[in-house]
Amino acid sequence: MYQFNIEFEYDGAKSQANYLKQGLSLEDAKLLWKILGAESKSLYSPEDRWLRVGIIEEKFYTCIFTYRGEKIRPISLRRSREEEINRYYMMHGDIKK
Repeated sequence: MYQFNIEFEYDGAKSQANYLKQGLSLEDAKLLWKILGAESKSLYSPEDRWLRVGIIEEKFYTCIFTYRGEKIRPISLRRSREEEINRYYMMHGDIKK
């Protein structure tokens, strides 16, 4: 649930591009590991990708990431889709109506 001793790595140019497109850098993705979140394997990528959903400043965000050894490598950070928000509620015992 709350994970504090995690190492992250990401491409600085990709982080800047994410900031210009989404208003959050990949550095901001670290916030999703310091709060209650929901994690699941991506069903839409042929690569080994994961999703982590959580709330940042009262809005749902999703980080798409992969594991590189012991490190987490954020690929993108964006506002969550409705099905991702619903999954978050289901994983934490609350079903969104």
